[in-house]
This record gives sequence, structure tokens and C-alpha cells, in this order.
Amino acid sequence: MKIHFHYFSAFFLFILDVGLAFLSVYVFLEPSVQTELLNSLSSFQNDLYISIKVWVVASLFHKIYHNFASQGLDGLYRKTWRVFITQQILFIMNVVVNSAVLNQQELLQNALFTFTFLSVGILLSRILVTLFWLYREKKSNVKNTVAIWGFNQTGIELATRFELNQGERKFVGILDENSGYAYTPKKELKASLFEAIHYSAKNKIHELFICIAPTELSDVKSLFKLADEKCLRIRFVPDIAGNFPDNAVLQNIFHYPAISQRNEPLEDQNNRFIKRVFDVFFSLLVLVFIMSWLYPLIGLLIKIQSPGPIIFKQLRSGENNEPFLCYKFRSMRINSDSDLKQMTKGDSRVTKIGQFIRKTSIDEIPQFLNVLKGEMSVVGPRPHMLNHTKQYNELTENFMVRHFVKPGITGLAQIRGLRGEITDMKYMQERINVDIEYLENWDIISDMKICFLTFYSIVKGDEKAY
Repeated sequence: MKIHFHYFSAFFLFILDVGLAFLSVYVFLEPSVQTELLNSLSSFQNDLYISIKVWVVASLFHKIYHNFASQGLDGLYRKTWRVFITQQILFIMNVVVNSAVLNQQELLQNALFTFTFLSVGILLSRILVTLFWLYREKKSNVKNTVAIWGFNQTGIELATRFELNQGERKFVGILDENSGYAYTPKKELKASLFEAIHYSAKNKIHELFICIAPTELSDVKSLFKLADEKCLRIRFVPDIAGNFPDNAVLQNIFHYPAISQRNEPLEDQNNRFIKRVFDVFFSLLVLVFIMSWLYPLIGLLIKIQSPGPIIFKQLRSGENNEPFLCYKFRSMRINSDSDLKQMTKGDSRVTKIGQFIRKTSIDEIPQFLNVLKGEMSVVGPRPHMLNHTKQYNELTENFMVRHFVKPGITGLAQIRGLRGEITDMKYMQERINVDIEYLENWDIISDMKICFLTFYSIVKGDEKAY
């Protein structure tokens, strides 16, 4: 939703600005000239649209509507001023050279009118956008929270940048700001970093930037491992050629180098927007053309064979390990073990219609409602029951990394045959590795391919679907 808000804001502001540029010229024309322009479309396009054309040119040049989320209000104000000045210069030059609406005797007077109208209109529009953004940020709970560990010059400068550019990130502060002393022994430093990671996870911080000198670092892999277990992203600033994993990636945050555990294409807001558009479009197709007639049919068969609700709702682990209610067609009789015991082959709890809908994966179709709600994606790691999340996290490595993205109805692991009952932790570890492979190499084409192969697998039949 955060991404959609920024795209909508950029589009709305563009329409508002173009409208103001148009009105800044039109409202100051004589009524007779207005009538003549409206009756003569060609003249209206060639002359009055000059103001709109030069605004569009200036806005494209200064990229005022580009990277709307990351530039923040401060960047928006700076670019607005530049676009406004550029637009006025280009507008006056165009009118002087090709004046059909404004003759040269009226130029000075009308230029003053348009300048005043447009400057007041732009100022009011920015005040409106500011109030709307502040209200939205106050009510929004989806912004990523960011903290810094390292009360030094680099940490302070980076904190200042975060405070001035709180686009998608909400900066909460420097964790060791009040520590008052330097950590000299590496053992003490490591313990403090472990404590910072635990604290960040407990307080629902999504990203922790660790700013320390290269000579102070040791056993970085254990820090990455703990952060993965806590579903926390950590970044090291500055660039350190130390003991990092082979798949670590270098990023630039406000020109500061930061090393991350892995590449994540879905951290980019444009990629997330593309994935969300695909999710919504695909889900609507399924719900309108399949769920609309399938629900009453399957619901009737479920009711005939077993009393209870048609839709089974269960708490599962979602993005950032946040629990959500996952929907499925109920395939089992009502039982007290549904939130504790996983499905096994030949499970006596499964009804006859349940066997069919599980075999054909029809039981997963209501999860497209979860996709529309933004709790799931069409493609992603499969969500687990809450107690299984805790259990697998203790028995496997990197399990919580799967929760850096939204869970999916299908996924790369499923089309590779890694689905069904977990009887061996080696099998579970293999599934985790494939899920992380998907997270590190995502693109929209791979999502489409996974959807196609999932459909092919359903038609062909999968021996692990039961």
C-alpha cells in the first residue's frame, strides 16, 4: 500500500501542477479571448498549451515526479522551485517568439499575473501535499523502521541523512547513543552487537545499520546468522573487506557503502509495484472466473460431508514474520490438532472431497483473497503455521529469511517438487535454500513461469499432493 500511495501521489501532483500551469494563463485572458480559444481548438492547442508544455519539459528535466518515495518532502520542495523557475523562463521565451494569445504589449502584465497565480497555486498545493503526507505517515503502519548502531561520526552523519529523507524508511535513532564509552575488546563489542540485534527484533525494527571501524569487526557471519533468525536486515557501514558471505552485496545509502547479506530485487519499490500489479490482476481473474462459481459448488460438497465452515482460517507467518489469517477450503473434519499437527499421507482427518481438493490444489484458491488483501503474493515461499515457524527456525539455518518477502500461493520450491509433508530436516533445508534462491533472483518473468509450471503440475498430477 505504501508503494501505491507514492505512485498515486506522484500522478495526482502531476495532474494538479499541469492544471495550475494551464489556469495561470487562461484565467487572466479576456472573456472574449477565452471564448475564441475554446471555439478554436487548433489555436487553443498552439498557444495556451505553451504553459503546459514547458511545465512538462521542465518537470522531466528536473525529474520532480521520479523516485517520489525516496526523495521525500525536502527533495520535492527543492525540485519544485527549480521546475517553477525553469517553466517561467521557457514560458516567457516561447510567448515572446511565438505570441498568438499574448501580444508583446500585454506580455509584462500577463507574465506578472501568471507568475503570481502559479507561485501561489504551487505553494498551496505543496502545503496540501505536506499535510496529506504527514497524516498518512502518522496513520501508516507499513513503513520500514531503521536504526543505527555506532555512535561515531559516520553513524551521526548517516542518522542526519535518514532524518532528512524519511521516504520509505522511518528512522528511530542511534541505539548506543547513550552508552558513553567505546568498545575496545572485540568480545565485548560482539556481545553488544548481539544485544543490539535482539533489541531491534524485539522492537520491530526492520533494518539495522552498524557503523564501526574495520579493525573492530570480527565473526561477521555469526551476526548475519543471528539477524536472519530474528527476521532482521543488517547493513555494515562503511565498506569492509572482511569475513563476509560469498553472496554479500555492496549497496550505496546516501553515498555511504553498506554490505548486505544478499541481493534482494524486491527491496526496490518499482519491482514491488510490478509484482503487486501482477498479483492483483491475476487474483481478480481467478476470483471472478473461477472462485465465483466454484465456491458454491465446493462449499455444498464440504457441508454435505462434514459439518463446519466452508473456509478454514489459520494463523500463519507472513512477511516480516507478522501473523495473518490464511484462507483455505476446509478439507478436514473439525479437529483440535489442526493448528499443531501437519497433514500426513492417509490422514484420517481428511474428508473425501478434501482428498480431491487437496490433490488438485483447489483448497488453496481462497488464498487469492489473501493476495488481494496484501497479506500474500501469488508467488513466494509457502507460509507455515506459527508453531512450525518457531520449530523450523530452531532446527534449520536461514529459515526466517523466507519471511523477507510475502508468502505465496505457489513458489519455486513447489514447482521443483519440494512440497508436502516434512519428515526430514534436510528436506526442509533444501526447500529453504530454494526459497532464498527465489528471493535473491526475483523477476516478473520468473513469477509468470512459476504460475505456468504450477498449472502444468496440477494437470499432470503431483504424487506429493495429498
